[in-house]
Formats: sequence, C-alpha cells, structure tokens
Amino acid sequence: MLYKVAVVEDDKRQVEILSSYFQKISLQENYAFELDCFESGESFMFNYKPIYHLILMDIGLSGINGMDTAIWLRKIDTDVTLVFITNMVQFAVRGYELNAFDFLVKPLNFDSFKLKIYRIIAHLNTRIGRQISISQGEDIYRISVNRIVYVEIRGHKITYHTTEGELYSYGSLKTVEEEIASTSFCRCNSCYLVNLGYVQKVNSNSVIVNGIKLQMSRPKKKEFIQELNAYMGENI
Repeated sequence: MLYKVAVVEDDKRQVEILSSYFQKISLQENYAFELDCFESGESFMFNYKPIYHLILMDIGLSGINGMDTAIWLRKIDTDVTLVFITNMVQFAVRGYELNAFDFLVKPLNFDSFKLKIYRIIAHLNTRIGRQISISQGEDIYRISVNRIVYVEIRGHKITYHTTEGELYSYGSLKTVEEEIASTSFCRCNSCYLVNLGYVQKVNSNSVIVNGIKLQMSRPKKKEFIQELNAYMGENI
C-alpha cells in the first residue's frame, strides 16, 4: 500500500528527520510512503489537491501559521487525516476542534514517531477506499462516501446531496456509480442514486431519504427493495 503524505514544515532539518523516519519505517515494514513537502502554509494552500492520505502540519509556520492553514484546509477537505507537529502542547484543544487525528511533539523521536505512524496507518486503512474527489469548477473537494445522502443528475449536471450541503459536478450517473462502487448505493429511478443508509421509508411510488421525498420508478422498485433489505440485513 502506498500512502501519500503532505509535510507542511518550514524547518528543513525537521523535514529531513521526518523523511528519514518514513524511509526507516518503509525498510522495517511493508509500507510505502510518497512525501510532498511544502515549506509554507501559502505554498501548501496554493498547490493543494485532495490526493493525500495524511497531512503533517507544523503549527509554528512563519507567515500563515499551521493552525490558520488547517482552518483553510478544513473548508475544502473535511476528511483528510490531519496530524499537527508542535512544541506547543497548549494548542492541542484547538487542534482537535479542527478534527486533528493526533499530534507529533518536537523534538521528534523515532520510536515514538513509529508508534504514532502505526496508529495513523491503522486509522487510514479503515478510511481508504471510502472517499471520492468531486471537481466543482476549478476546485476539487474530497468527501467520505458515507456522507453522501443521494446523487441527482439533470442533463449532465450532477448534484451530490451531502450531510453538509450540496456539491456540483458534470458527467454521468453511471460514472458516479462506478466510482462509488459500493453496495450501499442503489438507483430508485434514472435520476437518483440513493445511499441506502439514509432511507427512512419506501412508499408505492416514492422513497423518503433523510427527510426528502424522491420519486421511485416502477421498473426500479423491486431491485431497490431487494438491495435495501440486503443492506439492512448486513447492518443489523
């Protein structure tokens, strides 16, 4: 498994230490890491793409500090695993408000770093494969599949109805189905791809999804109910 890691750190010596630690873990274990290093919050923000499994963010960056950079990050990517690097433990509470998974405290020590990375990898392995990237204009957003309530298509415009709001893209519903590749989604008609985890009720010609009434087509109803029953059986 290849883990893509972004290191946001303006201390070149710390970057060298982190790179050597990751390399040492790769030699000891069957892990592979690909590191992209950013020397400032500004550089990270300008170049960021939602392709990373893990972001290591130094809080004490010069210029835009790591905390403010993380606030920006969480506006466009609420799911990426974020770990702060700091020698100021008092920032821990605020970091957890930004859904930081953990902290690395300077000076970095290999043994403690290795234990942290093992814990992070265990966390990543439960998440990888459950996220998709959505292009909206020039912006790219990453979201967990389980936060998508349903997907709607009108013409070639795709609307992702999520627990946090709506995201828009263009393409086909078939492509979305293939990308999600999950048995927890099923079409209730040609326009809607529904997350079965949010289904509340199925009527004769409609389905209630997270309080929203969607039309159910007659040709799709039998398959939809079968898939819903199977999903409910697996998640009892």
